[in-house]
Amino acid sequence: QASVGDISKTFRAYLIIFPDSESRLIELAHALFTNRYETVRGALKERIPSTDLLAMLRGLWEDATAIDEVISEAALPAFSLETTRDIIKQHIATAFLHLQNEISDVLVTHSTSNEKLEESQLQTAMEKSKIKVSQGCIDLLQVN
Repeated sequence: QASVGDISKTFRAYLIIFPDSESRLIELAHALFTNRYETVRGALKERIPSTDLLAMLRGLWEDATAIDEVISEAALPAFSLETTRDIIKQHIATAFLHLQNEISDVLVTHSTSNEKLEESQLQTAMEKSKIKVSQGCIDLLQVN
């Protein structure tokens, strides 16, 4: 896999040799970053820490600005900003979905199919749910 520095040098040389090739290079740059952002989206299917996601997105941002120095018409920083916003929304939604599932699991394990929960059982379930919510929020916001 070629580094972005190598790709940016190649783009620069290609523009010098073929000055009318800018539109094709813009398409290639967009395809490259679309593919890389899809890789990040794929990683979100697993439960990854926010710090790992931020490291991936930071690397992509740095790469986009490096390519932008060569072909600014590709508007990669704007493209990256928009895509990053969507990825962060997806990450937060996924994290809260996992949290909701954990809370549901706690509540389901405390209920029985034909019996009503007594007040003490409800209190226990509520306490465990609060702990899950607190821990889930801490895990989501934690910076290592």
